[in-house]
Amino acid sequence: SYMNIQEIRFGGKISYEEIISEDLPDIMIPGMILQPLAENAVKHGLEPIEHPGIITLKVDFIDNQIGITLKDNGIGISNKALSFIQDDTLYTKSLGIRNVQRRLILHYDCKVMEITRLHEGGTQCFIKLPPYQAFR
Repeated sequence: SYMNIQEIRFGGKISYEEIISEDLPDIMIPGMILQPLAENAVKHGLEPIEHPGIITLKVDFIDNQIGITLKDNGIGISNKALSFIQDDTLYTKSLGIRNVQRRLILHYDCKVMEITRLHEGGTQCFIKLPPYQAFR
């Protein structure tokens, strides 16, 4: 729903696509983990660019695990921003991605999300959930 609103808001400058595997097991995952990532992609990655922006959500089943990839073709996350996100001891006003990371670590007892700057431009968030764990 958030991405539908953004597509309308930006009048075609931003598009969204979903690639969802049909062989996913029926499990629950923590709520509100994707919207903050998509919001960051729009605000920091796609708003500053001139070319059409694309956000892609891909969810598939890899080696008995759920893989969730959210990527954009924006300007790409800076090294400074990556440092702030990855280092809990550093102060930052940005809370969305850190909150997602913390919630996932609390639930799965390990780090399951990785954020990278793509060589071709843009940013990718990859979440690899442990086998068959449901959100409690």
